[in-house]
Amino acid sequence: MYHENNQAGYLNFSKQFKKFDLQFGLRGEQTHISTEQKIGNVKFDSSYFQLFPSAFFNYKMKKDQTLGLSVSRRIDRPGYSQLNPFLFLIDVSTYATSRPGLLPQLTWSYELSYTVKNLNFTFGYSHTKDNENITLAKFKDVFPNIPSADNVTVQVPINLASSDYLGLTISAPVKISKWWNMINNADLYYEKFNGSFGGTTLNNGKPAADIRTNNTFTFKKGWVAELNASLNSGGRSGFMVLDPQWALSSGIQKTILKSKGTLRFNITDIFWTNLPKAVITYNNYIEKWHAYRESRVANLTFTWRFGNNKVQAARR
Repeated sequence: MYHENNQAGYLNFSKQFKKFDLQFGLRGEQTHISTEQKIGNVKFDSSYFQLFPSAFFNYKMKKDQTLGLSVSRRIDRPGYSQLNPFLFLIDVSTYATSRPGLLPQLTWSYELSYTVKNLNFTFGYSHTKDNENITLAKFKDVFPNIPSADNVTVQVPINLASSDYLGLTISAPVKISKWWNMINNADLYYEKFNGSFGGTTLNNGKPAADIRTNNTFTFKKGWVAELNASLNSGGRSGFMVLDPQWALSSGIQKTILKSKGTLRFNITDIFWTNLPKAVITYNNYIEKWHAYRESRVANLTFTWRFGNNKVQAARR
């Protein structure tokens, strides 16, 4: 049985003068959570009140250049699935469970942004308390009173003491030509984690990069093609260190039947390379895992729009 009640109040103030935009906000939230497991009569209650201030500042340097600065505090609460203590079977040697006592994570975030025409650069730093993280551990360490084999593990959400994030985000849409549009996004960051679990103390971080490009090609006679690529260099998430991943996806589309019909074919992760792989390390235990998923999927779609094209879309 799970009950959650949230009550909130908001205050906002904004002011614009000449080239400056200012906005200040304050949100107060009261949260009450109660859970009860009927079998065994296990109960858990939690109540807390938090204030969340925010401030945003924009300065229009020139017609096509804007400088922005922001600071805010936010909360990320665990959902029901992260609080349900039941055991779920993933495979013959792996279970998943959750923790009723999992705490929400609280984050102070600071950002400096610069926009010139269509290009956007954002430099950010954030500090998170009670960082919510998912890890794998020996089943015996999490459930010492339940008999299990030595090679059985359990996936469990935990709270680390804190985490620190420092990163640069770049968004760069580029029009190569009349028929080629490109949208590029890159996240270059370093994230460090502090905490302890399974008798192991964690105080480590790792740099990482997440880069994506989406390309649209518009040809004559109703032909449109897409080519999308992504690369993640791998990074650290708590006790887990992930391997690099990359993917290439493509598609082609043709309008037919006097533009009333559309025929489209696309395939995701063409080379079947976007598969997660990671290593989790404790003082007395190392877990290596590699997940195989159906990320390579092909679709063939036909769409036909019938009726009067002159009728408004909302009434068609």
